[in-house]
Amino acid sequence: MAGFLSALNNRGDGYGGPRENRVRLPLEVYRAVRQQVGDDYVVGVRFLGDEVIAGGNRIDDASYFGVEFARAGLDFLSISKGGNLKTRNRRKLARRFTLTRARAATSVCQRCFRMRLGRLDAACRWSLLSSTR
Repeated sequence: MAGFLSALNNRGDGYGGPRENRVRLPLEVYRAVRQQVGDDYVVGVRFLGDEVIAGGNRIDDASYFGVEFARAGLDFLSISKGGNLKTRNRRKLARRFTLTRARAATSVCQRCFRMRLGRLDAACRWSLLSSTR
């Protein structure tokens, strides 16, 4: 899915180019999964907040995708930093993706559990556990 969301995705079949097209496949997959598992199952998405590659996605892209995922009804967003091992800038990756950037991308999502680097904070963990009992 990361390849579809990437700003470097220039497919000509309606799934590349502008952000609106690049988010189509992940949203279609989400809707298919939600249809199969129902509303009582937690479904989220992990995506890159910053690809750390020339011409790749940045935080404004992540914010847009976060809004679209929240509107669709995803239960949580897991936002990470970095591209694939062959293309990413390792020096930049040494700097951590800050919580401030993660908050910027997830602030619009009221239903979503805020995740940072794949780890739930204590409040989110409690909310998740409470909602599944």
